[in-house]
Amino acid sequence: MAIREENESARRQGELSRELQQAGSARQIAAYKDRAISIARSHVLGKTMNDVTSQVVSMVLRADDGEVRLLKDEEHLLLQAALNDWGGEVESSDVRAAFQQLMDAEQLSDQAIGAAGLAMLEYRDANDASLVWNGGCSTVVDYVNQASARDLDEPMLLLWKGQCLRKRGDALLAYRAFSEAAHLILADPEDITLEQEQMAHHGVGTTLVALAAQRQLPEGRLYEEALQEALSELRTAARIRAERGATQVGVAYTEENIGFIHILDEDWPAALDHTKRIDDILPLAWNLTVRHIAARENGIALRQAGASREALENMETIQDETAMVLSLMECNQIDKPELQRLLPSRFESVLESLSAHCALEAERS
Repeated sequence: MAIREENESARRQGELSRELQQAGSARQIAAYKDRAISIARSHVLGKTMNDVTSQVVSMVLRADDGEVRLLKDEEHLLLQAALNDWGGEVESSDVRAAFQQLMDAEQLSDQAIGAAGLAMLEYRDANDASLVWNGGCSTVVDYVNQASARDLDEPMLLLWKGQCLRKRGDALLAYRAFSEAAHLILADPEDITLEQEQMAHHGVGTTLVALAAQRQLPEGRLYEEALQEALSELRTAARIRAERGATQVGVAYTEENIGFIHILDEDWPAALDHTKRIDDILPLAWNLTVRHIAARENGIALRQAGASREALENMETIQDETAMVLSLMECNQIDKPELQRLLPSRFESVLESLSAHCALEAERS
């Protein structure tokens, strides 16, 4: 699917490039006005420009600076801001100022795209800072809400909102944002990227796990049904990630979340099998935490069933090894607050033990 998408995109870009080479007169260039506006809007809403589409925007902007104006002031502002943002050669403060100007425009549609542009810039900064809530993520949600209040509901905006709400720990609102994004993608898949699809499915699956773990599922949702949906969503996200060309390592970052479902199901052997497969690819903090808990709980069950000493020692070895590796990991890799949301509260003491070095680190600082 990714290869077909890439080939089709390359074909369209090739055709567009040939068209641009033949567009010489002002009238011919004017015919690209609507396409240029669409490209600039799409850039703000998650479909970044490329070398060819940026030429369309540049060509229309140059023509608009001539004797005959092609664009309204707000349209010119949007095209220039999107082009500057893509090119990266203009100060980000100038790009931000342009989107702020659009927010102050008269038309609600211009205000909406201005809010979307500011959400894009804030999300980029927040993402670089690991989606710290008070480091930009709260502002992302505010700008997305402002865009939505002006009738602009787009998948990428909802995905940014969902990511920020999830990071804050508001799983229910995050789940609703991700679900709405997934619904919009399904209703109108045109120009939707595989990245957006993957983010939507991953978001729905992960927030459902958190809601199930905390027993805070939306009214009317059955526990087992929610876990099955979460499993399906995460498997779909992993498949899409592979279709995007991700390596085994990239796919593992999505598949590791499936381990939490096995914990919630109390299927310890399945959790052990799953976490071993992930661990054979690379050591991930969440996967190691799930593996430690599964070995601990499976050990208790084996002891009650009168299992052999060898079987019990095997479970103890897994616990010792996972605890040792986790003790050497950076605390931001472990992300204890997020783990607390994805695991039932009865494992709080285990989590405290596995992240004890983080508590010491926090005391020193």
